Amino acid sequence: MKIIFFTIDCFKGREHLMPWRTILEVAKVMVEYGYEASILNACSNSEDVIDYDWAGSDSSKPVHVCSVIKNNEAIFVQCTELKPEILFIPFTFRDGLTPAKWIAQINCKKIGYMTGGVYDLKSGMLLKKNGGLAAAKPYLMEAITSKCIFAHTLKNIGVSHVIGLTDVSAKAVKRGGFKNVTTIYPGKDSFDEIVPDNSVLDKYDLKGRKWLLFSGAPAPTRGAEVLLEALDSVKDDGVRLVMLMRTDVGSQYKRFEKTLSGLKHPERVKIIKDRLTREQLRAFFGSAWYAILPFIVIPSEVPLTYFELLSCGTPVITFVNGGTTEYLKYGLLTADKSIKGLAITIEKAWNDVALRNSRSDKGKIIMNAHPTWSQVGMEWINLLKQND
Repeated sequence: MKIIFFTIDCFKGREHLMPWRTILEVAKVMVEYGYEASILNACSNSEDVIDYDWAGSDSSKPVHVCSVIKNNEAIFVQCTELKPEILFIPFTFRDGLTPAKWIAQINCKKIGYMTGGVYDLKSGMLLKKNGGLAAAKPYLMEAITSKCIFAHTLKNIGVSHVIGLTDVSAKAVKRGGFKNVTTIYPGKDSFDEIVPDNSVLDKYDLKGRKWLLFSGAPAPTRGAEVLLEALDSVKDDGVRLVMLMRTDVGSQYKRFEKTLSGLKHPERVKIIKDRLTREQLRAFFGSAWYAILPFIVIPSEVPLTYFELLSCGTPVITFVNGGTTEYLKYGLLTADKSIKGLAITIEKAWNDVALRNSRSDKGKIIMNAHPTWSQVGMEWINLLKQND
């Protein structure tokens, strides 16, 4: 059976990010089970139109990624040449307003997968305030798009089934009137089994100390600036934050550095931009008092950093965001989505040992029961068999 996963801008360097990690891992499992599965990647920029193979960390059978420029004609021509029997197509709810015309023209079984989540206007407006209209516009559109219009569009272009990457997203599709929906969460890897390189904690004088952790790139959606302002307003002068700052595509350091330079208490923040090994990252993730992931919105469900932290026994302070935080809620400490709300929650978390231990234990229970990528891949395969 020939299977194509369509996606957009899955170029090298993004393989660890969602939603691309999910389709790469699932395609890898399918290849290992004898299916002819590959990725069709539409690129917004011509310099990114490069084919490559992705093998992950433990596979001798790589997944091929075929890249084309992102326009309807090029995608249709390439998809027609590939002749898939099954085509997996990414969707957000706003796609119901302007569906890609080429999808209806492809003659094969079509299964959608939801890449985003369920968003509200309050979050969109907060993102507009902190990141500008361009950053917020997609999520404002998501919030106002009728789920009924989305369901009608799916039926018109011949989509037979939809996969929601969280239960909240899947239920939202069903409420719109599209009934053939299945929830399959992204998988977990064995991050918690990595032997930590604790020497990196000595290097930064963190071993044996109490500190909070932020990990990620300074994109508007991630709320790094909100976190800095909240930390600056915390009354307890002993609170300390370590920020592991990545540089992903779309990273915006200008706004972050402006906020950082204006802090009243810069001594509370330690910035680390070094490239870390997985063993060093494991040391940070397993040693923090709490991690703070203040996503204003979560672009693609579920950010795997949540899984990695909770599997290490480190609870997460975060904002409420659709299916991600609903699924993981017992391992999280959620704050009101504001600078003040986050500051209050940090103060609450800093000195409450019992609360921290409770969230840690519950987070580990969730992750111990969570499926691996191999198990998730089999869930997608079983869905194919049910739809034969």
